[in-house]
Amino acid sequence: MAIDLILELGIKIVIALLFVLINSVVLRFVVVKLFRIKDDSFTTAMAVVVWISAALFLISYLNPIGILSWVLVIAANIFFVFLAKKEYDLDWNKALLVWLTWLAIFIAIGLVFLIIWMIIFS
Repeated sequence: MAIDLILELGIKIVIALLFVLINSVVLRFVVVKLFRIKDDSFTTAMAVVVWISAALFLISYLNPIGILSWVLVIAANIFFVFLAKKEYDLDWNKALLVWLTWLAIFIAIGLVFLIIWMIIFS
């Protein structure tokens, strides 16, 4: 039982690290460049994504709770908009556009990984 918990924790940490790396790259090289945001440093993108990753990592342990997990994921996305507004000094509309663009790209990347996973393991 302890080994299963350690294995689950290890897998979630690896996923969180991949999430941070991939999403920092997406936020920095696609979203920030697309919207011509002044602060285009990788450090700022990493700071935003690390906070979101930490929030989602903690939420991942609440999976059996059900509706509470969904509410917390929605809160994490609102937190992302707030961080984008704060870190990049944007107005609310542009922060929402940054979030929406990031989310669309993130979903597309997730679908590509899912298709690759299904091809490899089917």
